[in-house]
Amino acid sequence: MEATPMEARQIYSSQKEVMKKIAEFSGEADEIDIDEWIFDLNNLFSLMKLKDETKIIETMGRLTGPALRWYQENLRSFINWNDTEKALRDRFKEFTSDSQLMQEFFYIRQEENQSVISFYENVMRKYRKSRQFITEQQVITVLQNGVKNSLKEYLIRNEKEIKKPEEWLQVAREEEYVQKRIQQQRNGLYSETKNKTFFESILPTATIQPTSSNIQSSSQQPYTSRHYYKQQHQQLPSLTNNRTHPKQNKFTNPQQHRENYPENKIRKSNPCLICNKNNHATIKCFYKKNNGCFKCGQSNHQIRDPKKSSTTTAFNPIFVKILCNNTPQEALIDTGSAITIIHQNLLNKISHKKFTSTTKNHLSANCSTLNIIGEIPLEININGIKTTVIADVTTNLVTNLILGSDWIQSNNVYILTPEQRIMIRSRGKEVSTPFVKPPLLNYPATLINHITLPPFSEKIVEAQVQHKNMTDVLFEPNPRLNNKALFTANALLNIENRTIKISIINATNRQQTLSEGTKIGIVTQVSSTIGVTIPSSYLTERIPKGKACKELIPEGKGANKPNKLNFNDRSTTTLYGQQHQCRKCYQHFDTSNELFKHLRNQCYPEEIRQQINKLIEHITDDKQREQILKILWKYGKLFDISEPSKIDIILKNAIDTGTHRPVHTPPYRKSNKDQETLRKETDKLLKNGIIEHSTSPWSSPVVLVTKKDGTTRFCVDYRRLNQITTKDAFPLPRIDDIYDQLTKATYFTKFDFKAGYFQVPLDKADRPKTAFSTRDGHFQFKVLPQGLTNGPPTFQRIVNQILGPNRWKHVLAYIDDIIIYSQNFNEHLKHIEEVCSLLHEANFKLNVDKCEVARTEILFLGHLITAGTIKPDPDNIRGLTDTREPTSAEEAFRFVKAAEYYRKFIPKFSIIAAPLHKYSPATVQQQKNHKKLKFELSAEARTAFHQLKKILTTDLILDLPDDTLTFKLQTDASVDGIGAVLLQITPNGDRPLAYMSKKLTKTQINWPTIEQECYAIVQAIEKWDKYLRGHEFILETDHEPLIHFANKEQLNKRCE
Repeated sequence: MEATPMEARQIYSSQKEVMKKIAEFSGEADEIDIDEWIFDLNNLFSLMKLKDETKIIETMGRLTGPALRWYQENLRSFINWNDTEKALRDRFKEFTSDSQLMQEFFYIRQEENQSVISFYENVMRKYRKSRQFITEQQVITVLQNGVKNSLKEYLIRNEKEIKKPEEWLQVAREEEYVQKRIQQQRNGLYSETKNKTFFESILPTATIQPTSSNIQSSSQQPYTSRHYYKQQHQQLPSLTNNRTHPKQNKFTNPQQHRENYPENKIRKSNPCLICNKNNHATIKCFYKKNNGCFKCGQSNHQIRDPKKSSTTTAFNPIFVKILCNNTPQEALIDTGSAITIIHQNLLNKISHKKFTSTTKNHLSANCSTLNIIGEIPLEININGIKTTVIADVTTNLVTNLILGSDWIQSNNVYILTPEQRIMIRSRGKEVSTPFVKPPLLNYPATLINHITLPPFSEKIVEAQVQHKNMTDVLFEPNPRLNNKALFTANALLNIENRTIKISIINATNRQQTLSEGTKIGIVTQVSSTIGVTIPSSYLTERIPKGKACKELIPEGKGANKPNKLNFNDRSTTTLYGQQHQCRKCYQHFDTSNELFKHLRNQCYPEEIRQQINKLIEHITDDKQREQILKILWKYGKLFDISEPSKIDIILKNAIDTGTHRPVHTPPYRKSNKDQETLRKETDKLLKNGIIEHSTSPWSSPVVLVTKKDGTTRFCVDYRRLNQITTKDAFPLPRIDDIYDQLTKATYFTKFDFKAGYFQVPLDKADRPKTAFSTRDGHFQFKVLPQGLTNGPPTFQRIVNQILGPNRWKHVLAYIDDIIIYSQNFNEHLKHIEEVCSLLHEANFKLNVDKCEVARTEILFLGHLITAGTIKPDPDNIRGLTDTREPTSAEEAFRFVKAAEYYRKFIPKFSIIAAPLHKYSPATVQQQKNHKKLKFELSAEARTAFHQLKKILTTDLILDLPDDTLTFKLQTDASVDGIGAVLLQITPNGDRPLAYMSKKLTKTQINWPTIEQECYAIVQAIEKWDKYLRGHEFILETDHEPLIHFANKEQLNKRCE
């Protein structure tokens, strides 16, 4: 029977009224749970018997904010209510691990003033979330265990009659009503005793004791019960000395709080747990064991009871509710942590000030390294009292926020364990807040080794976790492995030496591999106190100046020791868990493939991504290209020059001028165009933090040099400064020694620093000496400028220090040019990653336009290098071959000197070029005349010029020396000079390594032929002594008398 129009309107109006009872849902965090919201919707929809189309529309009417925008964007994709319901859950359901749901469910407790109905609904809400794991009988068990004690006895007596949760609710409500009536008759109002926790925590935390300094400040005044607490079992005495506590004299009258705390609540000093005496602390006992338990030395328990497990004396860690930057949070109050630490995930969710990037070396209490990526100022608000603290930001903390002893000490925070609360005092105001239940802590489990799983197979693998030893931890698999049909089960495991063993099943018909460091799941425990250790020198930087500062600064031998930068000590920065971490945004990923996708598509500007992809365009093998790309993306920050960067080292005494007075050279005059160019350059350098305004008495003039590409190079003429600077004798590597190292290499990578000098900070004492003037002001450099006499050796020293022992093995550097060389591709991958890691740690930036990666032929320092061979740069040779015939002596001499750079590639070079050397400005004839001679290119010089150009157009290629092959030396002498060639005997024949030639003097021309030939041999052996010494070699000469020379009775005196 259909409803009349009036009835239809009434039904519609009733539906609207009923729908208003459903709360609005915006999808914001910490709002209504999506499962409960949909549960309420379905209950109403079932009563009103609505169609799917109506349900979808009515649902939209109760959405607001982000949820409404998302719903409207996807409305057309909702075909029916089931699809809509699933989409809502997938989009807004907060991920919670199954283990966490289970723990939360079994630990539900009825609060003091909570009704039975409210408690019952709370249990059923949790049950609906995890009903696939929980039976109705378990629900009844949770209800029985969690109900307050006043109802528990009656319910236990009647539990045989209870078969369903609804029956339990009926019985509990009846008993609640009866008890309420009885209590009202007794007292006239309803009250109830405080409920006690049914389950006890079984995981150990630090033993908390009051400090001895607060026990009694005067023999005439009794001590107060409010003390500052510390860890009794702290095992780092060097750090203990650096942790101080509020002094007793902060309270002028310790008796003033006594009336609030009766005598039986005052904590008295506990006896030593080893010898049972009261005159010292346990940790200072003479009989204390060095390792394990202080009393017996065993490692499987704490000091409290040598015969029992340490779990019998456990304390819960201290968590309290606070406002962190006006955002509600639960923070761990940890007296054992020297510093305050915040997890990066929490920092991303709250508003905060500018983040300062830095790296530090901190260890947690379980000796795992914390990955500190920077520091941030935080505001901590406790019940209206605002405090500030500088917190370190980490990516691998097991809780969101730790308030350490630096915050506790500087804000007069007191931990009142008998009252289960903390108290804080500020400007006469005193507030407190209670402890809250500690959250669950999860540790990632990652594969120790690379594993291969055959089709339809099962394998037991080892995984590493960030906790040394633990029993009965809950392992939960990574759900992402299920997408690959790789399955592991939930399990109760033990951690031994940071290792667990778990079984993985490959349910596919193909072989699958998992790389080292892949996250296979998490292990869960209830949190324990997380002490954090730091270098003692770090405390002096973190503690603000004040009354307590003196006690916090380390004393003794190590008090004033400076921190030395050691680029080779990678233990401070290489952390477990960083293998799949983005080095730009510091986000963690389960596998290297996920990290690679993130790096390739995010984090870096499009320009950087295109340039990195351009570096590997020449690689034709897809697998090799992918392997190289992963390394380049992993260290993509090296190529990101969007922000100026400086390396983590400060130069000392780079410009040592002794006691010389400052030099001052007025600026050179310039055109208006040059002045405008100079102004733009100084503005750019100021903006990038390269220079700063100066009041220095030193000054050097600026020179603008036009580069090949037409742009202008900003230079300072430091010639006068260089004349009075003590020269740094640090050696630059010989270029021919560098080439000799590349003999067996087949793969090459070249890195070029982006304005390398400008990435090196200059000591403040040296900055005034770099000053220069323009018409707009007086400036000085904050970094190492170009043009200093000590610039090249200083920069070479820094690069050598960064590369460390890898130099001369697979990487070399000539000032700001780095070459990586390897014998095969797999080796080259490792070498590239190692060098990139070292440069990344030093905070260097590279010029991606001038870098080349994984080449089989590479241009380095003016020469083209291939596998075992070397030849001149074709572009440089082209410049010589395109030179026109000289029209002046200067042009002729300039040509022959340029060609001389390649003389090792040209046989008999000195003899061929001799006619051109006559045009040297230092000839005897010019020195006699003291005037410029009229130029006339002789026929011999013209022939030499064109002969050299012709030789240069040929393929000038030499082999690189190989000590494992036999050398051959060929020499010859002629009327005008001598010549030699060094060869190497290879399976492909004799290969030239280098040529030598020398013109004979007028006296040497008159020597006998045997002496000239012998002279050629001596000169060749002396020149190539580096290769020939210690090796047998073959000597070839076309002068036969030399063969019998050693057998003659009377030797030639000159040849001897």
